[in-house]
Amino acid sequence: MENLETEPPLNGIVSEIEKNIHIFEINMSLFKLTTREKQVVRLVRLGKMYKETAEELHIVERTVKKHVENIFQKAAVTNKAELLHKMMQNH
Repeated sequence: MENLETEPPLNGIVSEIEKNIHIFEINMSLFKLTTREKQVVRLVRLGKMYKETAEELHIVERTVKKHVENIFQKAAVTNKAELLHKMMQNH
C-alpha cells in the first residue's frame, strides 16, 4: 500500500496553478492586449494551433495569425515559446 503522506498535497498544487494563472492574467493586462488578443493567448497557452483557435473563436485562421503578430509586438517577443515564458514572469 502506498504511503499517501509522501505525495505532494493537492491543495498546494492547486494553489500554485492558481498563482500561475493569476500572473499570466496580470501580464496580459500589462501588455495592453485587447479582449480578442487575450482569448488568442489563452488558447495558445493551451497548445491550440491557429486553425483550432480560429474555429473556437469563429474567425478565420489569417485573423488569428494577425492577432498573434500583434501580441508578439506588444510583448516584444518573436515566437510562442518566448511569449509563454514572458507571460509567466512575475514582474
